[in-house]
Amino acid sequence: MNPMIRVAIVEDHAGYRETLGQIFADTPDFKVVASCANAESALKQIPGANCNLVLMDINLPGQSGIECLRALKAETPGLRVVMLTSYDDNENLFQSLTAGADGYLLKRVARARLLEALRDIVAGGAPISPQMARRMVEYFHNLNMAGTPSPAQSKAADVTAELTAREREVLELLARGATPKEVAAELNISWQTVRNYIRFIYDKLHVHTRTDAVLKYLGRDTAPRR
Repeated sequence: MNPMIRVAIVEDHAGYRETLGQIFADTPDFKVVASCANAESALKQIPGANCNLVLMDINLPGQSGIECLRALKAETPGLRVVMLTSYDDNENLFQSLTAGADGYLLKRVARARLLEALRDIVAGGAPISPQMARRMVEYFHNLNMAGTPSPAQSKAADVTAELTAREREVLELLARGATPKEVAAELNISWQTVRNYIRFIYDKLHVHTRTDAVLKYLGRDTAPRR
């Protein structure tokens, strides 16, 4: 039996907020403990709600979801926050991840994939929609079309220099949005072997989450995590 996941929803659209609430009500291992229409309400309710996961919209009235994310992380560093948004642009993605988001999913994600991703994040994963992961990789690969490495690309090369060829393969697939099981299938190795590679990658990059590993791989600074 899966452990109970206590969720807080921060979403200004009442209809979508209710839809999420119903999805979790129909799923035995999820329980909604806070439902907020804006950042101000979230900052009052969530710290005392004993939740272990927050779903955060970006476009909120008043303070943005990214500002709310920063404030929640400052007050409760161990809290997992996933951005669930309609925005699929690079700027919101990078701002969210560097502000400390533990995952970034688009609202059009299928119900089953959403639940799988949220269980994954509570277990220590860091889901990013495959579309957004591809954007991250393409963005940094195309930063300098003339062929001169950008500072971000040079930094990424330095960071991954200690990784083995297989570890770089695993990290590249993770950066493109693959799950550990998908990495195992792509490389024709066992899921446990992939988990071992991920642990080695985390150790060598001095990170604790997939999001931070991918950001380092792409040459971005990560937000401090305690």
